[in-house]
Amino acid sequence: MRMTTPKQVYSAIWSQLTGEKRTADHASELLEAKFSGTEKSRGKTEPILMLVDELDQLMTRKQDVLYRIFDWPQRSKV
Repeated sequence: MRMTTPKQVYSAIWSQLTGEKRTADHASELLEAKFSGTEKSRGKTEPILMLVDELDQLMTRKQDVLYRIFDWPQRSKV
């Protein structure tokens, strides 16, 4: 997979989880809601296993993409 910006990983993750395509910013918001427990639950939820490879492609000056991805398991209500 090729991404032109690190934030596009949000679109890729959302697409893999739901099959829906969203912009990077919208997918980021949806993922935040999902992993923080504010998304409306649709019955029983299943565990999610996410493997992240090529971390160097996700690096930015502020490291906000990586920090967010690694923060989700700690806040997850899934």
